[in-house]
Amino acid sequence: MSTPDPFRQRFRLQWVVTAVALSLVLLYLAQLKGMFEKRLVLAFQTDSAVHLFEGMKVTYKGFEVGKLTQLSLAPNGQVQGEVQIREQHKGFFSKGSVLRLSKEKIVTAELVLQRDDTQSAAMDPGEHIAIVREDLAADLTKRLDPLLEKLQLLLTQMADPHDGVQASIKESRQVMLQTSETLKHTTHAMKEIGDEERGLPAVLGKTRDTMQALEPTAQQATRTLKELENSLVQTRKTLDNADKLIHNVDQTVQEVHSAPVYRWLVPKKSPEPATKP
Repeated sequence: MSTPDPFRQRFRLQWVVTAVALSLVLLYLAQLKGMFEKRLVLAFQTDSAVHLFEGMKVTYKGFEVGKLTQLSLAPNGQVQGEVQIREQHKGFFSKGSVLRLSKEKIVTAELVLQRDDTQSAAMDPGEHIAIVREDLAADLTKRLDPLLEKLQLLLTQMADPHDGVQASIKESRQVMLQTSETLKHTTHAMKEIGDEERGLPAVLGKTRDTMQALEPTAQQATRTLKELENSLVQTRKTLDNADKLIHNVDQTVQEVHSAPVYRWLVPKKSPEPATKP
């Protein structure tokens, strides 16, 4: 009797566990999608299946409330189908409601719920709901009207005599004329500046020559100023010596006046008597 292979048994066990886990995940995703929910089934009948397809969204105010689940061609040439509405959204489908085929999106179309607000009773399961198609001309008109209004506004703004195209062109022409005049004056000024005889190069050349000619004079003036500075220093010293000499002489004179010999040789004069009137 052969013993069972443990590797094969472990492989079978892993396969069974994986299959169960995958099944649980699929069931969970199906539950999230609402596949096991109770749904309101409504039937419809229309002349053409153009722009209709199974899996088409049924929306209300931008929210998905259901899907078109069945679409077939009847023997009488009519197109029959069914839509399934989620349980929590069935209250929006009141008596007299219709599904409008909307092509507002570029890629695909949707069935948009249009309620009859005058009625509050909900539709019964299996009840027929009408599908309304927009007229092509009306749809084009609705899409083109805003564009035409914007185009008309643009044309009105362009034709404005104060702020329109003509006014802008007139202002641009004036600016161009002023710019042209400015460029002419600038060109003339640049030509005068660049003139070799009377322009900036000639003035700079003359200035350079004058500075070169004045350089010896400036050097001589510098030397003269230095000599004058030396003379002023010597004069200041001489004046200081003379001041000292005068001070000594004054001191000597005072000493002579105060000597007894001087007072004996040069007596003081007596004051003259006052004359009587």
